Amino acid sequence: MIIVSFGGGYNSTALLIEFSRRGLRPDGILFADTGGERPETYAHRTHMNCWLDSQGWPLIETPRGPGESLEANCVRRHSLPSLAFGYRTCSQRWKSEPIAAHIRRQIGTTPYLNVLAFAADEARRATPYRTTSSQNWYPLVEWDIDRDRCVALCQEEGFTVSKSACFFCPATTKPEVIALAKTHPDLLARALAMEAGAQLDTVRGLGRRWSWRELVERPLFDGLEAGAEMPCVCVDE
Repeated sequence: MIIVSFGGGYNSTALLIEFSRRGLRPDGILFADTGGERPETYAHRTHMNCWLDSQGWPLIETPRGPGESLEANCVRRHSLPSLAFGYRTCSQRWKSEPIAAHIRRQIGTTPYLNVLAFAADEARRATPYRTTSSQNWYPLVEWDIDRDRCVALCQEEGFTVSKSACFFCPATTKPEVIALAKTHPDLLARALAMEAGAQLDTVRGLGRRWSWRELVERPLFDGLEAGAEMPCVCVDE
């Protein structure tokens, strides 16, 4: 069986497009929702399901995490996502583990390929991994499809795709925080509230060495422009 992890960004969208062009068909497509994606990502998931239906493929399934959203968990613990402290347990608990648990419930010990959408220019992340019933497969690396080609494939198919990542992700760049303030001030307010409520002693805020609030309160903030996106460091894209 072929199980695709769909992150909602350029890479995983391009991977499914390339599957169609190569005559491949996934047996399952899984989107792990932390509860903190931007509205554009949820809208794209809906659009993607329409396209999948037109292909006669299974629609995207959404495994749930550990009972509460990542945002709610951080607020309750007066903390920040683990990436702010140099760890990736947030990705593991709200993405990898829910997907793995869903697969176990659905297919048991049936062998499957775990398809991850790392692009060819991030091949260093495509580490071999095999268990008694599964094996990771990185088609974009194997087919030498880099990030630029992923973007082009999405554009060719008529998809409007944005970066897929939690709106409060500590990997967010300063220009991306500025862009969030302009496009989704309500989400920025929630991120700032999380940061303000966190009990911190080793980092300054969501930016680790810098605080999101300090950034948006800078006098020159209104004159700054949003810049290029930085790829998400989560398990899938």
